[in-house]
Amino acid sequence: MFSSGLMQAAAHLRWLYDRGYPSSASVKLVGDRHRLSREEREVLQRGVCSARDAERRRVRLLGPADLAHRTIAVDGHNVVLTIANYIAGVRVFEADDGLVRD
Repeated sequence: MFSSGLMQAAAHLRWLYDRGYPSSASVKLVGDRHRLSREEREVLQRGVCSARDAERRRVRLLGPADLAHRTIAVDGHNVVLTIANYIAGVRVFEADDGLVRD
């Protein structure tokens, strides 16, 4: 289970990103401040981004109505790996951009 400080750390990291602070230094600062584990720091690194970046990525996501009568390609390898990790007990989470990551 993730620590209780992870969500607060994510909010602090978003604040830094929204003001243009660099990624590596920000994750280290916030991770040290909240005494996060290596795994929790990785979640921050992979799942948190600035509000502008999150919105830019979310706009590119397509919903069911957008897919009607269209041919799509699915990266089955990554989908299967994420599902397999979830079944194996690896934590998965929804990132700021709306995608599920493991």
